[in-house]
Amino acid sequence: MDYETQIEIATISLWNYGAIILNVIASMILYMKAKRSASLNAFFLVQFSMLIWLVGKVFKTVAPTEEIRWLAIIFYYIGIMLLEVSFLDFAYIYYKGKPLKKYLRIALYLTGFIQYMVVFTNPYHHLFYSEYDFWGDEFGVLFYVNTVIYYIFIVIGMVYCSQEFRKQFKYKGKKQQYII
Repeated sequence: MDYETQIEIATISLWNYGAIILNVIASMILYMKAKRSASLNAFFLVQFSMLIWLVGKVFKTVAPTEEIRWLAIIFYYIGIMLLEVSFLDFAYIYYKGKPLKKYLRIALYLTGFIQYMVVFTNPYHHLFYSEYDFWGDEFGVLFYVNTVIYYIFIVIGMVYCSQEFRKQFKYKGKKQQYII
C-alpha cells in the first residue's frame, strides 16, 4: 500500500474515532441531564444508529480483506437505514410532541428494513453495487433509489425540526438563532 493511501486511511479513521468519542460523550451527558421523554428516547436511537454507521465506516476503511470489507459495509448500512427512519421518527416526535401512529412507524421501519435487504442480498442481484471491488465500487440502480429515499426521509425530518426550532427560538436574538 502506498504512502498516500495510508495517510488517507489514517485520516478517515481518526476523524471517525473523534466523531465516535464525541457522540458517546454527548450522549452520556444528555442522558444524565435531560428529562426522560419520547423524543429523548427517539434521539438516542438516532445517536445509536450514527454510532453503528461510524463504527462500520472505520471497519470498512481499515478492512484487510475484501470479505471483511463486505461485512463492514453490511454493518455500515444497518446504521444508515436505521438513521434515516429513526431521524424522521425523532423529528416527528420533537415537532408534534407525540409518536407517529403505530402503523406509520411500522411502515417507516419496514421501508428501512427492505432497503437494508437490498444491500444485504446484493451478491445475488448486483442491483445496489453493480460492481463491488476492494479498491472501488460501481453502483447499480437500487443504490440511487435508496439514496433518494434516505434524503427524502432526512429532509422531511429536517423540516419538522426546523419548524420546531423556529417556534422555540423565535424570541431569541438573531445571533442566537443562527448559532442554534
